[in-house]
Amino acid sequence: EFADIVTQWFIEYRVLQDESRAYKHTPVRRDDISSPTTISILGGLEEYKPYQIRMYCRNEYGRGPPSPVRDITTNQAAPSAPPRNVRVEHSNQQLKLNWLPPPQREINGRLTGYQIKIYYVDPSELIEDSDYIANTTEYDNGVETERTVSMPNSSLPCWVSIAARTEEGLGPFTRFEEVLLPVVEQPHSRNTGSLDAGIGL
Repeated sequence: EFADIVTQWFIEYRVLQDESRAYKHTPVRRDDISSPTTISILGGLEEYKPYQIRMYCRNEYGRGPPSPVRDITTNQAAPSAPPRNVRVEHSNQQLKLNWLPPPQREINGRLTGYQIKIYYVDPSELIEDSDYIANTTEYDNGVETERTVSMPNSSLPCWVSIAARTEEGLGPFTRFEEVLLPVVEQPHSRNTGSLDAGIGL
């Protein structure tokens, strides 16, 4: 039988852009070797990466030649890291936001957009944060890393958080960036003489 001829299958793979590296080897379980058509699952690959894959088999006389190389690209996934270097500026009832995408190797796909959340209550004190989100903005543009958002209530302090999205879903949000509102100084009374005169000692 076929299983008596072939004693072991091996899968070799490497990232396509890194052809200088040697192939990694992983054996196929003996239970899978039952016919000329063998199915095996190769795990541990990175998302949305181009790979080169080939196979070879071994029998009691030694290792055979490798198969032709197949080029594949793994499936996308949601980003595994949040955007970077978030900067927030407050001006004229608007927030101007700037950021950088997640690190390239943690995007895990093609960026399709971002989601911005603005809180008007300290997020660390929230129990059900959905009740306190005053402004949630989502847009389908993975290239833009700048956005201006209107503030419905510019007299309150707020906290901003941003997440990146691929076709497979939304990644983690950034830590909350607190927006410090400008301090408005109250005018001082110049009629200090009359004020002092009205105070009894």
